[in-house]
Amino acid sequence: MHRRSRTSKIILGLVFGLASLLLIGAKASFAQVPQVQHVIIVVEENTDYADVCGPNNTSSMPLLCGLQIQGSFSANYYAPTHPSIGNYNDLGWGVVTTNNDGCNPSSCGFPYTGDNIVREVQAVSKTWKGYSESLPSTCYFGGDSGQYAVRHSPIPYISDVQSNCLNRYVAFEDPNLGFAHDLAANMLPNYAFIAPNLCDDGHDCTLPGSPIPDQWLQNNVIQPLLNGGHLDPTTGDTVLIVTFDESNADNTNGGGLVYWFMMGKGVKQNYQSTGPSASPGFYSHESTLRVIAELLGVSFSGLGGAASAPDMTEFFGPSGPAPVASLSPTSLTFASQSVGTTSAAQTVTLSNTGTATLTISSIVASGDFAETDNCGGSLASGGNCSISVTFTPTASGTRTGSSSVTDNASGSPQTVGLTGTGAAPTTTASLSPTSLTFASQTVGTTSAAQTVTLSNTGTATLAISSIVASGDFAQTNNCGGSLAVGGNCAINVTFSPTASGTRTGSLRVTDNASGSPQTAGLTGTGTASTTTASLSPASLTFASQTVGTTSAAQTVTLTNTGSAALAITTISTSGDFAETDNCGSSVAVGGNCAINVTFSPTASGTRTGSLRATDNTSGSPQTVSLTGAGSSIAADFSLSVAPTSGTITAGQSATFTLNVTPSGGFNQAVNLTCGGAPQAATCTISPAAVTPNGSSASTATITLSTTARGTVGPGLRPRRIFPLLGDQLELTKILWLTVMITLLAGLIAGRRRQMRLPLGLAMLMVVLGAGCTGGVQGTTPVSGTPAGTYTLTLTGSSGTGSSALTHSITVTLTVN
Repeated sequence: MHRRSRTSKIILGLVFGLASLLLIGAKASFAQVPQVQHVIIVVEENTDYADVCGPNNTSSMPLLCGLQIQGSFSANYYAPTHPSIGNYNDLGWGVVTTNNDGCNPSSCGFPYTGDNIVREVQAVSKTWKGYSESLPSTCYFGGDSGQYAVRHSPIPYISDVQSNCLNRYVAFEDPNLGFAHDLAANMLPNYAFIAPNLCDDGHDCTLPGSPIPDQWLQNNVIQPLLNGGHLDPTTGDTVLIVTFDESNADNTNGGGLVYWFMMGKGVKQNYQSTGPSASPGFYSHESTLRVIAELLGVSFSGLGGAASAPDMTEFFGPSGPAPVASLSPTSLTFASQSVGTTSAAQTVTLSNTGTATLTISSIVASGDFAETDNCGGSLASGGNCSISVTFTPTASGTRTGSSSVTDNASGSPQTVGLTGTGAAPTTTASLSPTSLTFASQTVGTTSAAQTVTLSNTGTATLAISSIVASGDFAQTNNCGGSLAVGGNCAINVTFSPTASGTRTGSLRVTDNASGSPQTAGLTGTGTASTTTASLSPASLTFASQTVGTTSAAQTVTLTNTGSAALAITTISTSGDFAETDNCGSSVAVGGNCAINVTFSPTASGTRTGSLRATDNTSGSPQTVSLTGAGSSIAADFSLSVAPTSGTITAGQSATFTLNVTPSGGFNQAVNLTCGGAPQAATCTISPAAVTPNGSSASTATITLSTTARGTVGPGLRPRRIFPLLGDQLELTKILWLTVMITLLAGLIAGRRRQMRLPLGLAMLMVVLGAGCTGGVQGTTPVSGTPAGTYTLTLTGSSGTGSSALTHSITVTLTVN
């Protein structure tokens, strides 16, 4: 029994081990595909592989193709059939059920009741959703409607969908149930099939040609998923598949070679597959159905051809660094350019969107195109550089070429198509404005200039033969003999009418441009010259003036307001009036001169007269009425002051107003002075002279400024020579003292020798007393303006000699 037990255990172990090996072998493919939360598939329409992301970056979907660095794509993927509907059958349940595009979800034996991807997803309690753009309504299972094509999705043909469609088969753009809403609300289903409408899937907005499908896919699906981090290969939770239902004109392997792309969690980056090695040696929609099931962890054994389709495990795993080069834009078109001239540059950007440094071997432009660039020999990952392309046509007509970048990236060389049109050089000139009108101009005079601009709007240098103005018109210009392309110059035209009335002419530019000569019409009006003069003011009134004296002058202006020179015959005055002027014998048009009139009454009372200018104007002579009053009162002036007295403290200032009032029409200058200012004080007058106008007073301001008083310190006083004699030492006392000292000295020198010593001691004491004694302090001297009452004399003087007039007035100032 014991041996049997051991043998049984060994046999059972071998059986379990073999079963495990078989199971591991069967699940090996499955284990290499990561499990993700969401799988999203977007199917585009009817486009050949080469027209999506073809060779040399000639892409009709540059945004999609630019994502290759972030994902994987296949260059060996074929649609199984034509037309559309069978391909969508294959993507939904792994079998081409029909090739009749006219079948609706309720005809041709539909709905499909066999095993399908929706059933398998529901079987493991996962969610699904069909997003069809332009779907008329939720759970719509009718035929085509507007931009909605029912055959472009397998979802409405499945019985499991028709029986459980509420909130699951919806319009892509539905604001409450659509894709954008679910993505923002973090409510994406585990499996989502997105069907763009007939334009956005490339069916009607055809590829290549229309940018709409690429932009719609980028803006509405890919970029929102990238922004949310869902497609991150490491931390994301989603795998996105983008493919095409069938090719446009290729029938290879049934439906032709189409583009297939995948990115997201666990997907290799910058990976291109040319596999698989397994039969049939290419991928198809059934492999896509299989990998979707594997990513979601659901069974695919009942999904038709998906059960045996080549697995797509090669697209998953770590990615190696590699450069990816792209050029943008992929083509340039230049405007028409004159043969032999060079266009402005257009810019192409070379970008390395790969994960390794791009090594650049060469950048070359062909044909009539040239390039400069700042790319150097390499471009770091994520970097870009600029290629500037110019067009210099060597002949007219359409010119083509390319700019090619040879590097170490796949698809090298990258190229940009270049097109331009060469144009034979032309000369075209224009004048602006095409006519000039001059205002009325006096015959024989010249107007201000008006400007006409000559422009070279052609593509060759403008050769100028002549520029001429006809009629009463003349021109000057800065054009020279030629004008460069795009250049312009100024022609200044003046009008000098030789007769009155409408005058016409033209400006003509003769050159090598078509349509030469270019002309501008010239029109002006000549007017006969007129002489018109005016005197201003029209009258003068003089103030009262003493009989026998002459007033100050008043001025009258003579103006030539006409259109011809003013010829002056005489200018004269009548009555007690006289004139001087600077008019001469003529005044130019618009000019003027001054006539100065004075009044010298010969009698008292009102005196009248006139100023007359005789000339060649109509209405000559021009006159100005003159009026003045003669007075028998001699011209004089008087002084008054306010206030007449003032009191201030030493150090302050006092201000008085002096009025000079004329009488008898006095109107001469009066000089003003101030006298009698106290010690340490100044008296100023402002202004120092006034001139009355003969009738009203003129004023001046008198300012007396004093100085504050102070004392002199003891140390500054002189020392006394003989302090015992006091401050006032008289000269006679000094002499007597000198005599006494001399007599004493004689006695000492004489007979009484015995007295010498006492007398000598006395003299020494006197001298010492005089030298050492500081003396008695006396009275301290005072500085500043002393206190007291002062009389200031204000004097006004006018004229000299016997006709001089002088008047004075006093003002009392008390200083405390």
